[in-house]
Amino acid sequence: MEVVEKRSSKIQSFIFLFLIPLLFTVILSLVLMQRAGINVVSQVKEISQKIPGVSSFVIDESENEKITTEERLNKNIENLQLKMEEKDSTIDELNMIVQEKENEISSLDQELKRVKFELTSIQQEQHDDRNIEVEITKLYETMTPKKAALIIPNLEDAEAKLILSSLKTNTLAAILERMSPEDAAKFTKLLAE
Repeated sequence: MEVVEKRSSKIQSFIFLFLIPLLFTVILSLVLMQRAGINVVSQVKEISQKIPGVSSFVIDESENEKITTEERLNKNIENLQLKMEEKDSTIDELNMIVQEKENEISSLDQELKRVKFELTSIQQEQHDDRNIEVEITKLYETMTPKKAALIIPNLEDAEAKLILSSLKTNTLAAILERMSPEDAAKFTKLLAE
């Protein structure tokens, strides 16, 4: 037991007399040098990197910065590639929409051409009908009222109305005078509608 106590008393005396004052002195020196503007940490790193056994334990900040810079660049590249893929898919979608709209425009253009053609045909028919109507009206105006009064009751009501409404008032009156009273009343009613 005495051996154990002597050993522990030697360890205690070493700690109290040597280790604690040494640690206190080192800490106080570091604080004072730091206050004086000396970068102690970087100095210690530089010295420790030159020592062969210790250099493997000390991390070189420039290498660490290179690694983080590389990692950041790789992440940026990945992010940019993802954005490019998103943009490409958006472009593809927009191209599809444009194609659909072009197809729709093409079909509407064809429909417009068809409608224009139909309109032109209808206008031509109306023009032809109008010309025929004018010709028929001229024919009935040159005809004697007695002959016109005999022909008109044999026409369909719509045709008779069209012809009678196109005639001049004097010619119409003369034709109605030559008709039977029933026919004159009938066509007068038709003209009044």
